[in-house]
Amino acid sequence: DDDDDDDETSSTLSRIMSWCTKMIPSIHQGTKKQQTLGNNQDLLILLSHILEAVSLIILQTTPCETKPCPSGLLKGTLTKLHPVALDILTHHPTTLTVLRSLDAFGSAYTYTFSNTTLIDKSTSTSAISYTLEEEDKLFTSLLPNLRSSNHYRRKWTLGILEHYFPTKGFAMDQNMVDYTDDLDEEGPETTADGNTPKPKPRHSSINFKGGGGLCQLVPLLQQLEEGNPSLQNERTLVGMISKLEVWGRGGGLGRLPVLYAEAAIHH
Repeated sequence: DDDDDDDETSSTLSRIMSWCTKMIPSIHQGTKKQQTLGNNQDLLILLSHILEAVSLIILQTTPCETKPCPSGLLKGTLTKLHPVALDILTHHPTTLTVLRSLDAFGSAYTYTFSNTTLIDKSTSTSAISYTLEEEDKLFTSLLPNLRSSNHYRRKWTLGILEHYFPTKGFAMDQNMVDYTDDLDEEGPETTADGNTPKPKPRHSSINFKGGGGLCQLVPLLQQLEEGNPSLQNERTLVGMISKLEVWGRGGGLGRLPVLYAEAAIHH
């Protein structure tokens, strides 16, 4: 009986995913045609709802290598819909219904592909190639949403910034770089056999005072967005704001990347 239930579940899920991978690109093409006529909102809303529905199904499903939910089925579906999601985001970065559906899609994508963002040059899952300038332009187009008085617009935008864009690293200040180990005035040492070893690459021993690494600004803004401004949470919220202030001043790990600084200012 359990095997029969698994077969039925797998078959149903497979039909749903197959239907979505056919219908969503078709509707997407319809929205692009109607866009030239200036009236594409109805199809765009329909497209957003379907994309959100399939994303929520995937988020509620535990992927595995066998029945009832093979991981290949979920990954294949997301890979086919990946270009659609990015194209919608590029042309409709401020539409509320779109933001909600794309936040759900981004969550499903990173969940299924083990925290891989949609715009990730280090993997082959990305069906669309973005230059750094195009990536920054798309990031910037979302920033005005963070100034909105609508909590959900800010929340879904932060979710998209997290799931779609690779995390940026702190910008190192040259004043934080310690070159003292490279200022060795002694001649090169020789090995036991009398040979001179190959010179070390320049700055091979640079010490970064304060570290560097990836900047977790977007998750911090998400925590602030979700934080409940109450007396019980006052210390936690003030602590997060203080951390943001330190990052903004360039203290600790390094300077905020320019786009992250703009995101913090808008939020």
